[in-house]
Amino acid sequence: MRGRRYHFILLAGALVFLAVALAIRRPWSRASTPLVEPLAIVPAGAAFVLDVDLARLRTSKVGAELSRLGWARWSPGGDTHEFQPLRDVDEIVVVVPSNAELVHERKASFEPNAVAVVAVGRFTGRAAADAAVERIRARGGDPSRTTLGSFESVRDLRGNGEVAARDGLVVLSDGAYLRAVLAAAEGHRSDGNENERTRDRVHSELRRTFGRDAPITATLTLPDGWLEAALGDPEVHRSPLALVRSAALRVNVAEKLDVDGLLVCASADDCARVAKFMVDLHADIERELGPNAAVRRLFEIGKQDKERLSFSLSLSLEDARHYLAPPAASAR
Repeated sequence: MRGRRYHFILLAGALVFLAVALAIRRPWSRASTPLVEPLAIVPAGAAFVLDVDLARLRTSKVGAELSRLGWARWSPGGDTHEFQPLRDVDEIVVVVPSNAELVHERKASFEPNAVAVVAVGRFTGRAAADAAVERIRARGGDPSRTTLGSFESVRDLRGNGEVAARDGLVVLSDGAYLRAVLAAAEGHRSDGNENERTRDRVHSELRRTFGRDAPITATLTLPDGWLEAALGDPEVHRSPLALVRSAALRVNVAEKLDVDGLLVCASADDCARVAKFMVDLHADIERELGPNAAVRRLFEIGKQDKERLSFSLSLSLEDARHYLAPPAASAR
């Protein structure tokens, strides 16, 4: 139970670090098609939205170093084809819908149809589709190409997930959720029901008031019972995480990574329980980073203000290297 209750935080943290790692090198340009605004094609009612401005991150010395580390960890094959996401993408949005379910046997990963990655940049759709075919073949899959409206689609007939690409835009998802994103990109986005529109307004307001135009922002708005459904465990309602109704995260990258977070609960009592949880989480993070973390006041929990709780996290480049360095080969 202790491990499961951290799954969502660990997933969100991993997405943030992965997104930071995408800022690499000078973008290569072939396509001149105007970029789509990624947030504008997110289907209504998302639970989690992560938005990363890669173009801004490329201007940071720390961002460039994190990019190098991320390249080593997630793209060990190097430059082998025309389209390289870590080089050519300018902005990326990761979305988890409100009906997402976690796949426990894969640890903190979601089903392909319960997450979408939207990437925009300066590349051609054909180059992106060719890259998807190459990657599928490299891992022993059976790629299939087809056309979906203005998109070229590539999927593995032996696996899950689908990549849809056109000039300047790539979408990774599956099933109905992928189709909803593509429909929005074609100008047919549904406004959703009243609850979904409310969640969209919360996301927008959190980005406006708390995100403060940071290069990385993440917002979370949870329907009642969403966390239990996502984790597939009814006992999750006992965790303080289940008391969080909305949250926001902003990350600024300069000489270090400065992370600020906001958690919103239904009541002051709920917020007090979440504050205790954050204290425990703080101790876990310090143990993971080593004995010097506590001395540097790595993690600070702000003053609780009724139903709101703030926290901040400051990571040095060495801390980031600790997480982003390629894992050592296991001893045999």
